[in-house]
Amino acid sequence: MNKIKTRDFLASSAGAVIGWSIASSFTESEPLKIAGAALGGAMLGGISLATRKIFQARTVDDLEIQKGKISIGQGEYVAFYPENIEKELDPDTFEQIYAILNEYAPAAIVNRNSESAEEECANRYDLIQSKIKEIDEDLEVAFVPRTLYELVFLRQCIEEDIANNSVCPFIGGSWSIGEQYLPPDNIKAEKTKRKCWHLCCFADEGHNDDHQVKEVAYRLNQVIIEALSPKSGGFTYQDLMCHAEKEISFLKEHHQKFCNIKKEYERHGRTGVPFYPEVSQPGPTMNFATEYQAGRLAPMGIRNDNDAQILRNAIALECSKIAEKAFLLYRGSELRSDVVFDQSQGNFLYNSQHVPYSLSYGSGLFAGAIHDGEAVAFHYMRNGKNAYAIAVPFDQLNQSPFFIPCTNSLVQLFGTGESFHARTKVWKGSDTSQKPAGINIRFRGEGYDHLLSSLSKKDLIAQFQKYKNQAILLK
Repeated sequence: MNKIKTRDFLASSAGAVIGWSIASSFTESEPLKIAGAALGGAMLGGISLATRKIFQARTVDDLEIQKGKISIGQGEYVAFYPENIEKELDPDTFEQIYAILNEYAPAAIVNRNSESAEEECANRYDLIQSKIKEIDEDLEVAFVPRTLYELVFLRQCIEEDIANNSVCPFIGGSWSIGEQYLPPDNIKAEKTKRKCWHLCCFADEGHNDDHQVKEVAYRLNQVIIEALSPKSGGFTYQDLMCHAEKEISFLKEHHQKFCNIKKEYERHGRTGVPFYPEVSQPGPTMNFATEYQAGRLAPMGIRNDNDAQILRNAIALECSKIAEKAFLLYRGSELRSDVVFDQSQGNFLYNSQHVPYSLSYGSGLFAGAIHDGEAVAFHYMRNGKNAYAIAVPFDQLNQSPFFIPCTNSLVQLFGTGESFHARTKVWKGSDTSQKPAGINIRFRGEGYDHLLSSLSKKDLIAQFQKYKNQAILLK
């Protein structure tokens, strides 16, 4: 098949000539369509026509979505027995399946063997199916886009708090808040009583094989199976979006409820103090409820259809042909201003002594949402000038300017700090014993070798510019 024709891009102000395109790896049967309506105005997502000549950003409105049942994309798999099989998936069997799902996750495949990563990633659904059939020939798996997977999980966390009429005391990092109020002997009992979903907290990259992550993964698998009722072969895009609307509606109603509480509170003249007893308590329940930003709160609620559309667009992207072959990294910021050097060190064009700057990205919209709301991509995407995704082809990750953790969606949801999420690397020769610019000053990491690129300063900046020019706008 002939390759899609790609456009050459204008040189950036730094003088880097751009000629690369992720589209060059897609065939004519996989067109990358740009939404004509979205491109028709003088501005696109806050980016001027002049800027668009440099930043050839795309939108997701007309991306080609896989036909029929979707078996591959950016997301997770759930395991189930078809309707006609009278079996119930037990935790021990799921643990075997869970190991297979982690083994054939794209990040794990790329980390093992980058030379054949693209082919192995392209065939991962069949590989997973064949492996689980060795456990039980009646078992099947279904693909769930990452954003929907995260939304279902976050709903469980919020409903737990609502059912217990309190924010979970184990939110806040290593359960430090809960441990202030509960003797150690009572912690396990409290988690059991609450049917707690907030079982883990990772201040490092995290661990897929953590026993509590496995417990949550099994419970979430069962919730998704019950809620979505997968058929043999999995879900269509329409199936997935239909359920996504239910999750979006739940979050909209949750946010509106607390907006109403705030209005009632202020109606009685009580302003300048929290309008709800636990409004300053971090975690999904309050972060999705209020716009009150203080302490460790990081608002990320669905206020309106503009916020909801970011979620829909992310799900569409995760089910698109692009997601079959690339990692998707999310960020909310001003696209034009994102650079991988520290601008405070002087003028980029004339100062050769500037230092690298590591930008944060989310491998999912809500990575970090349990304990570290300020690290969540969606927190910034809903208010940022631009909400966008960068696609990094599987076979190009190791040569790219990006670090992507090898952990799964759940582990990253439980992450806190600076190591659990994706970010840009620093150029060759950088001192990784020192904290790179862009890393939170409060973060106590132990070395940053994982962020060291093999690219020179010039090449890393040019490569980043190429990826940025192909960003996919989500609003």
